[in-house]
Amino acid sequence: MDRNEKRVQPQVTAITEHTPADKKKIIRPSVAVRAVSTVPSVSNMLEDALSIMGQQIDRMRVKSGQHQSLDERESRVLQGYVKSLIEISREEREREKTDAQSKNLDKLTTEELVALATAQITANRPK
Repeated sequence: MDRNEKRVQPQVTAITEHTPADKKKIIRPSVAVRAVSTVPSVSNMLEDALSIMGQQIDRMRVKSGQHQSLDERESRVLQGYVKSLIEISREEREREKTDAQSKNLDKLTTEELVALATAQITANRPK
């Protein structure tokens, strides 16, 4: 090693403290352990959303039952809830139909399976 070259000292990235002998000691940083969270299933979230919509519709029903009119904002919210409930019920009926059909797939012929697959593909195409 040449006298003109400098030695590169590694840098300590952890927290250090000085000891009485003036030597550095590495201390591990304290990290709070976060609680493990799980992502709820779609069906659980859908059930929660339906219960919230049901509570809000009941609140509006009570308000209108007391001969109080809904303001414009509440009317729009109620309309959105009703549209959502109609769409969800339609999807549930379609899902029940496809579930019933899928249980009987073993009994279907090849032509019927092709027709079912074609119907599913056309139904799932983006509009």
